[in-house]
Amino acid sequence: MRSSNSFSILFWTNKAKADANGLLPLYARVTVEGKRVEISLKRKVNPKKWGAKSGFMVGNGEEVRIINKYINETSNEIFEIYRAFKGHGKPFSAEDIKEKLTGKEQQIVLIFRGC
Repeated sequence: MRSSNSFSILFWTNKAKADANGLLPLYARVTVEGKRVEISLKRKVNPKKWGAKSGFMVGNGEEVRIINKYINETSNEIFEIYRAFKGHGKPFSAEDIKEKLTGKEQQIVLIFRGC
């Protein structure tokens, strides 16, 4: 039986958008109720050190530790946003989570208020 409150987070790289140095942009895919959004994490990773199955960088070194820490922090932040929306008991979408995470929700309110 499927849950009516499905939620998932996936971290992935986009091979089609590799830069001139071969680095791949890092994304988070948030899915709520079967609807998903992609969020650019504004980081690039070496494809040789990326573990697609784990969603983390593999190996040792400062770069690996920094990126993996960033992935963990981002995952925790997304989950906390999800829990806050769920706690309000009102319908929400993956797009709502993205807007809250990226701060666009606040920007929209400020523009609307004329600030």
